[in-house]
Amino acid sequence: MTEEQQARVLQAMQTGLRWAAGETTFEDVKWILGNPAGPIKRGIERVYRYELVEATLEFAFDGAQSDSSNQSPRYFQLRVDGGLITHISGEDCETYLGLRPLVYGELIDGVRKEQGHFLNPGLGDFLGDRNHVGLSYRLPLPADLLFDVYADFDFEGRNDPPDYASLKTADNLRSVTITRTYLTQKELDERRTAKHWR
Repeated sequence: MTEEQQARVLQAMQTGLRWAAGETTFEDVKWILGNPAGPIKRGIERVYRYELVEATLEFAFDGAQSDSSNQSPRYFQLRVDGGLITHISGEDCETYLGLRPLVYGELIDGVRKEQGHFLNPGLGDFLGDRNHVGLSYRLPLPADLLFDVYADFDFEGRNDPPDYASLKTADNLRSVTITRTYLTQKELDERRTAKHWR
C-alpha cells in the first residue's frame, strides 16, 4: 500500500470515528466520501456502503427511523482489500485517531469499570487463520454522554505465544469496527447516584 493509500484509509477511519462519536453527521460523511450505495436493510440495521480501491466501508444505523438524518449510528466498519499489505500498525491508528487502549478494570466515567481487554491474540479471522490479533480501544469522551465508542482492530501477524511479540507489533491492518454502545438504564442510574453522593 502506498503512502497515499495509507492516508486515505486513515482518513476514512477518522471520518467513521467522528460519525460514530456524534461529532459529524452522515450528510458530512457524504460530502467527504460522496454518495454511498444503500441503504441495505440487515435486520433492524440500515447500512450504507462505499467501495474504495483500498477498502470497503460500511456505515450502519439502528434503522428505527426511515430518515437517515435522525437515525442513531450503530457502527462503522472498514475492511481492507485482501491483496493489500497496509503497513499500518495499532500505534499508527491510536495516535492518528486519538484512541485509548482498553485497560481491564479501569474506571471509564468514575463509576463503570472497563470489561474489555486490549490484546486479543490468536483468535483467528473469519476463515480461522490464527495469525491474527484483535486490538481494542476506546475513544475518550465526556463523562456525561449516553454512549461509549469502541474501536476493534484486526491485524494479521504471526501467532507466536506465549508473549505474542509479533502480534503486538503487527502492522498489516485488515479491518476495524467502530461501535457506538449505549449505556443501559442500570448504568445510567448508577452514574446518576454516584454523582449525587460526590
